Amino acid sequence: GNDARIFSRIGDCNSAAPAFLVGFGGDYNLAEYAYLQPAVDYFQDSFTRPSYAARAGLNTAGVLTTLWTDEHCLAGETLLECQYRLDHPAFAIISLGTNESYYEHHDPGVFERNLRLILDETIARGILPILATKADNLEGDHVINETIARLALEYDVPLWNFWLAVQHLPDKGLLETAHLTT
Repeated sequence: GNDARIFSRIGDCNSAAPAFLVGFGGDYNLAEYAYLQPAVDYFQDSFTRPSYAARAGLNTAGVLTTLWTDEHCLAGETLLECQYRLDHPAFAIISLGTNESYYEHHDPGVFERNLRLILDETIARGILPILATKADNLEGDHVINETIARLALEYDVPLWNFWLAVQHLPDKGLLETAHLTT
């Protein structure tokens, strides 16, 4: 019942509209990456689809709770469950960890435990999770990106090394310390 042409965005401010991938729903120029146009066309309906599970301030605990839900979600439904019910996606781009950085020193295992729950729920629904590393290193020792990469390997799911992709950009693609530049 999942739609092979739909992906969901699960994440924090760096995964939310309008900055993250939404530009592919309007005017854009792929330039030397024009060979990717068939992929953009294939997922066209995903780029402008609203994501209630990708918003500023969200962390792994927020995705797994009902505290951030609104009228689009059913009673007792977590943000993750709500997004998957609304989208019926075949893929989920999961990009979390920036907001986790602020709490990592309190209990380093919380991020991993929550990300495992997110992965388990995603896979149980027949959705392929695509884990993305974060561009920042707010925690100072890269432990969050290391955890993301390790879990991608353990679960045998795709990893988008976004951290590596932005290293050549001015200020490593970051405005201030955590938000992406556009």
